[in-house]
Amino acid sequence: MWKSVLVLSFALAVAAPAAQAQSLLDKAMTHAGGEARLKAVHQLRWTGTATIFAKDRIEIGTSTIVHPFKDARSDTWLVSDGPAKTRSLIVEGDHGWTEMAGDRKPLPAAQARHEAAQYSLYALMLLSPLRDPKAMVTIDAIKGEVAVTHPAAPPTVLVFAKDGTLKSARNMVPATDGKGPPIHQVIRFEGDMVSRGVHWPRHIVISQDGKPYYDLKLETFEVS
Repeated sequence: MWKSVLVLSFALAVAAPAAQAQSLLDKAMTHAGGEARLKAVHQLRWTGTATIFAKDRIEIGTSTIVHPFKDARSDTWLVSDGPAKTRSLIVEGDHGWTEMAGDRKPLPAAQARHEAAQYSLYALMLLSPLRDPKAMVTIDAIKGEVAVTHPAAPPTVLVFAKDGTLKSARNMVPATDGKGPPIHQVIRFEGDMVSRGVHWPRHIVISQDGKPYYDLKLETFEVS
């Protein structure tokens, strides 16, 4: 009898972490709008303002469209100039261009890879790619962390609150010049916006190698 009790206790102890891990991802997807809605998203679109932390702080307006893991276009302009002087960044796979006043120029290959890695984060934030058979996912239910390796994105760790809210992420992206070491990023998410039942953070803050890099505040958000 005691042997049976020990075996049962051991089985429950093994099953509990697995159940908790599954519950974490399920809860996160439910909180974000539900797996069916998330899988149905083919386009993300937002507008907002952002601060770029370079030698000088640069304040920009932005209008961005992302087709997860496919392509992206971000139109930006200096707040002081307005949209009349828009500069566009276009990313398609591992290729990229800049465009201004109808003049399109290709990005250097290393910079294009860097930008593709950056935009892949928004696909992972939808969470549905974590169910992709090509994705390798490791879940730490105690820490609230989901580590994902996907062929279309750099290895990334997503961190969730107890209620399933996406709170932060961390990853490494290739250097823009292709020569330096990978850049360590920490991304924080705050606030909430909803489009067609899909939830998205209102405020996205990125630091690179421990220093402020990009601070985006959304004004509108749409999925289709």
